Amino acid sequence: MNTPAVENEGNTGIYLHNATIKSSNSPILVKNADKAVLHLVKGTTNVVEDGNGNHLFTKINGTQDTAKAAIYSRDDLNIKGAGTLTVKGKFRNGIQCSNDLKIKNGVITVEAEENAIKGKGSLQISGGTLNLTAKNGDGLESDECEEVNGECKNIVEGKGIIDIRGGSVTINAKDDGIDAANYIRISDSTEAATVKVTATGKGLVAEKYIYVDGGKIDVKSTGDDALHTHWQIHMNGGEVTVNAKDDGLHADSAMYLKGSTINVVTASEGIEAYRIFAEGGITSTFATNDGWNGAGGPKENSGQYAAFSESGGHIVVSGGYHYISAKGNMVDVFDANGSGKMTGGVLILEITGESYENQGGFSFGGWGGGGMGGGSGGCSSNMAGGLIDTDAGFVITGGVLLAFGNYSTDLPKCATVTYDNNSYYGSSNAAFKPTYKGNAIIYGGSVTSVAQVQTNGMTEVKFPNGVSYMYK
Repeated sequence: MNTPAVENEGNTGIYLHNATIKSSNSPILVKNADKAVLHLVKGTTNVVEDGNGNHLFTKINGTQDTAKAAIYSRDDLNIKGAGTLTVKGKFRNGIQCSNDLKIKNGVITVEAEENAIKGKGSLQISGGTLNLTAKNGDGLESDECEEVNGECKNIVEGKGIIDIRGGSVTINAKDDGIDAANYIRISDSTEAATVKVTATGKGLVAEKYIYVDGGKIDVKSTGDDALHTHWQIHMNGGEVTVNAKDDGLHADSAMYLKGSTINVVTASEGIEAYRIFAEGGITSTFATNDGWNGAGGPKENSGQYAAFSESGGHIVVSGGYHYISAKGNMVDVFDANGSGKMTGGVLILEITGESYENQGGFSFGGWGGGGMGGGSGGCSSNMAGGLIDTDAGFVITGGVLLAFGNYSTDLPKCATVTYDNNSYYGSSNAAFKPTYKGNAIIYGGSVTSVAQVQTNGMTEVKFPNGVSYMYK
C-alpha cells in the first residue's frame, strides 16, 4: 500500500471479509500512509500468512528495506472490527508497525517466529481478544529509543509505550511476555483488561515504569522475574497473581504498593526494590529466599550489620494488609539492607519451615543483650536473619505487626508462645491463624501482648492466598 496523505486528513482502509492472504513475502505491507486502518468485518474469518524468506521491498525513496512481519506498516496502523483474524508470521514477527499501533477489538490469534505484535513507537490495546504465541521473542513489544552502540540508552518522550486499557490478552512467549523501552500501563476503561502471560524470560519488563491501575493479571515466568523495571513499579489497583523463577516484582529504584491485590504464589525473592513503600492494597507473598527485600541501592555504612551487606535498601509500611512468608534454608521474610519502618497498616510475617535450625534461632537467652539480643518474653535474636533482618534497625510506631517464627535479627517485642495452625494468635483486636508451628511470636504497633485468641465478633480479612486475619 502506498497512499500518501496530508497529515490528519483521513485514513486509508483495508477491509478483510473472509479473506485468506498468503505470500512468500509480507502479505499486507503499508509503505506510505498517514494512517492505515485494518477492518475485520463483523462475522468474518480471515487468515494472513507469510513465508520464511527475506521480505525485501522498495521504499518510496527508492531504497530497499525488509518487511519484518506478515502484517507490516511503516506508518500508524489501527486494527478494529468484530471479525476474526489469524496471523502466522513464519519469517519474523506477526504484526508490526514502525510508528503507533492501536488494536481496538476483534478476535486476533498470532503465531510468530519472533515477536507476536510490535508497535515500535507505541502499542495500545483497548479491547478484543488476543491469543499470542512468540516462538523465539516477545509477546508484545515497543522498543523505540535512542540507541548507543546498538543498545537502547535514551528514552524517547511519548514512545516505547505499551498501554493495555481493555480486552483479553493471552501470551505465551519464549522470551519476555510484554517488553517496553519506556513504560507499561495496564488499566480498565470501557471494559476490564485481562492479561495472562506465560514466559521463559521476564513476564512484564520496562525500562522506566510499570503501572498497574486495574485489570486482572496473571504472570508465570519460568526463567526470570515476573514484573521487572529498571526504575519504578506503581501497583495502584487491579488483581495480580505471579509465579516466578526469580523475583516476583522487581524494581531497581522504588516499588509503590498502593491499591492492588497481589498474590506472589511463589518466587525466589517475592518483592524486591531499593525502596519499598507499602501504602495500601492487600498482598500475600511466598518466597524461597527473601519475602520482601529492600536492596540494590548504594551500600550504607551505618547500622550494626552494615559490614555484611553488599548494598543498601529501605522498606516503609504505612498502610494496607500484607502477609509475607518464606520457607527454605537461610531465608529472610522482611529483609532491608538499610532500615525498616512501620507507621501503619497490617504486617503479618511467617517462617513456614526450615530456615535457621542449624544456627540456633532464638536461643532464649543465648546471644545476649543489645542489638543481637533483647526483645521481651525471654526471646533473643540470631545474627543471620529470619523474620525481620535489617542493617540499620527496624522501627515501629503504628499499625499491626504479628510475626510467627523462631528466628529473627530484629525484635520489636517478642513472646515465647507455642502456636500451631489450628488456632488464631495475637490480641483481642488483631489475630492471625498461622500455617505452620513454632514457639515464638514477634509483635508491635497496636498489639501490646499476644496469646491464643477466640475470634467471635471479629471481622475477617482474607489475603489473596487464602490465609485469614481477624480484627476489631
